[in-house]
Amino acid sequence: MGKRRGHGEGSIYQRESDGLWCTSVDLGVVNGKRRRKVIYGKTRKEVAEKLKALHRDQHLGLNLSAESMTVKQYLERWLAEVVQVRNRPRTHKSYDDTVRLYITPHLGALQLTKLQPEHVQAMITSLSQANLSPRTIQYTRAVLRKALNQALKWGYVVRNVATSSKRRR
Repeated sequence: MGKRRGHGEGSIYQRESDGLWCTSVDLGVVNGKRRRKVIYGKTRKEVAEKLKALHRDQHLGLNLSAESMTVKQYLERWLAEVVQVRNRPRTHKSYDDTVRLYITPHLGALQLTKLQPEHVQAMITSLSQANLSPRTIQYTRAVLRKALNQALKWGYVVRNVATSSKRRR
């Protein structure tokens, strides 16, 4: 009898229909339903590396069930569940306007987990080329940084990429 994987380690297999290699990992119970994550690749080695990265992310406490959440979806949730509850109405309105006018058009379509410092830097550069005031750009970056700090606490991201970007003068 061959070596067996432990509970929750996932499995690697090749599909007969198209020859793709697959790995499947149990994410546990989310909202009362059992969740699995399936990753595909052309080679067994590629899938094994993705499986190792997935286990590393699980070990770091990253919320893998929210991986398909976009930046826009996250920011809407953050505004409703955190900002609206903790801040005054005028602050909420200001954050909401900043998210709607400046952050969402540039970063909204990206997956939250795939957001990189270069995306934030490109947004800052684009805003400065649109002749926005330095204060508006600084405030936009600050709002994004606050939102990503909460995402870090909730386990949606491993690091806050907005802190890695440079401010424009």
